[in-house]
Amino acid sequence: MSSTDENVATKAAFELGCDHMQNNRTQDAARSFELAAKQGHTKAKNMFGVLIMQMGGDIHIAYDWICQAADEGNDVAMNNRDTLKRVLDSGNPGPYRLPLFFSW
Repeated sequence: MSSTDENVATKAAFELGCDHMQNNRTQDAARSFELAAKQGHTKAKNMFGVLIMQMGGDIHIAYDWICQAADEGNDVAMNNRDTLKRVLDSGNPGPYRLPLFFSW
């Protein structure tokens, strides 16, 4: 597979995740975003991290994905990273819902 084909596949996985979100199919969205994130899609990294949190997953795994997106310059992920860092630094990471944001 060429890098162009990989970029098309990564973008398609991200867009499929967005479609799943719009249709309230959170589990399917998480799978699509995870695939795109593992292929390097910056917005998908943030989306996957946020979904991990929303689905009650491990805050540290969510934080890692969101930090990757933030380090790549995603402004929404930077805000999410800062929110999660405050929670982690407080020593009481949940479980509860945080005001994290998606980056379409």
